Amino acid sequence: MTRIQLYAWDAEGKLAHAGAHKVRTLTPQTLIRLEKEHRRWKRKYLHENPGEYPLRHSGPGVLLQAWPLGHEELSILARMPS
Repeated sequence: MTRIQLYAWDAEGKLAHAGAHKVRTLTPQTLIRLEKEHRRWKRKYLHENPGEYPLRHSGPGVLLQAWPLGHEELSILARMPS
């Protein structure tokens, strides 16, 4: 498993969310899967906890960037499919 840092920006170029994850492989498909999981989690969390999420009004991530922790030079990018 590889520990990665993930950033996601919305369609306006604003930070949608960021976080560390453990993944088996670091590929664009992995980033897309993580974004889909985040969208499901956020939808459920906001339903159960109204008003308690700092990025409540951020849009979904459309541009994703990640790298293995400590190795920014190995950064990869992915775009969410339309």
